[in-house]
Amino acid sequence: MQVIAGREEDGSFTVHTPSETVSGLDEAAFATLARELEGSLAPRWVFPSVERTYPVLVAAGLRVRRCYDLELAEGLLLAYEGAEAESRSLRAAWARANGEEPPPDAAAVELAQPTLFETRVPTLPDGVTVVTAVRRVLAEQERRVAATAHPDRMRLLLAAESASAL
Repeated sequence: MQVIAGREEDGSFTVHTPSETVSGLDEAAFATLARELEGSLAPRWVFPSVERTYPVLVAAGLRVRRCYDLELAEGLLLAYEGAEAESRSLRAAWARANGEEPPPDAAAVELAQPTLFETRVPTLPDGVTVVTAVRRVLAEQERRVAATAHPDRMRLLLAAESASAL
């Protein structure tokens, strides 16, 4: 079973299970719900980026057993497809899944030009929640994995890479 969890534009967290979606969670509420779900369901967590989501859980003393990191998976799939220089962020993966031009990675935006005021990194389009984006990108990644020469090997590689992020 998969549980999707990610941070929304406003900084709150959303958690999506097969039976419900809970939004507007602060860090403490997110960690509490994640602890309950990890104990009762032992799911495979689907994070847009382990690097940006998981530290909140670790700070609360929670370690998850299994996860899938969309950003790391996107990077491996792009490398397999010969496009390793392309952005692998959730926003970029969403754009590719919908036939749009992906924005540059946040790191490239931050390094391009120092600014007097904080700049915003590429975000999801208006009205697109993290759960909506993750579900779309995950389906597209599954399609791309199935199209590889050895889908079982690619799935194993993606699982190992995601586990290493924990």
